[in-house]
Amino acid sequence: MRWTTVMALIVLTTPAQLGLAQDAEPEVTAEQAKTAPALSPEQALIKVQSDAFVDAFNKHDAKAVAALWTKDAEYIDDSGTVHTGRDAIEQVYADFFTENPDASIRIDIDSVRQPSDAVAIEDGRALIDPPPSGAPGVSKYIAVHVKVDGQWQMASVRDTWVETPVTRESA
Repeated sequence: MRWTTVMALIVLTTPAQLGLAQDAEPEVTAEQAKTAPALSPEQALIKVQSDAFVDAFNKHDAKAVAALWTKDAEYIDDSGTVHTGRDAIEQVYADFFTENPDASIRIDIDSVRQPSDAVAIEDGRALIDPPPSGAPGVSKYIAVHVKVDGQWQMASVRDTWVETPVTRESA
């Protein structure tokens, strides 16, 4: 299974909370949401929380990553394996961090759509450094966020590995 997709696990506590007790619920203030003025306030909250995911991932904090998900969340990795529940998702990340102690992630959000007041769909790409073995490519993801008790959390994330051709210029 390629773990560049493990990312998409993009998203949902504030950076300040990542160092707090592990049972703390994610919270993003409206002031923090203003960091992305081209987005709606709700989309900006999701962007802030996506940044928090990157911070937790890059600290190799599986518990903080898992806290960004709903209790019964679903993560479908690029091999099609379904990981259900916050505990299973935490274990996926813990295993990944153990196997990849130097890994860091960068995500590029391509779009955030909000089909209802309590649902948002994020499309993006995740890049892991150092890159995984195998064919070069990028992890594309779709993350479904839901509002739980006023906070956005990931309910479902699906990763897809997209191979990219190697050219003389990219090698």
